Amino acid sequence: MACALALGSASEFEYWLSMYARSLAICGYESLLRTLVDMLIGRIDKTRMDDDQSSGNLCWWISDAARILSFDRRKLITSIIIPEMSKNRALQRITNEIAVEIESLR
Repeated sequence: MACALALGSASEFEYWLSMYARSLAICGYESLLRTLVDMLIGRIDKTRMDDDQSSGNLCWWISDAARILSFDRRKLITSIIIPEMSKNRALQRITNEIAVEIESLR
């Protein structure tokens, strides 16, 4: 995804984001999916990032801009992340939680 951003390729960014979300959802990685959503919303907790070195370098390539390439951040979540998460029944609770949260941000 970072390379697609660096190259300015919206289609590749969308593709790799969907592949990443799909693999996280298939494996049931609830905490990583939550981190991905928080990263896209722009709500990564800086204190948590400072405490955890592995996530500290997680989103260095995403700016604080309202859009990523030509995509609205919330639209990416509703059109890519939530549909992939909904394919895993074990993620139903967090999927509903994220859907409600995104709806309340509008």
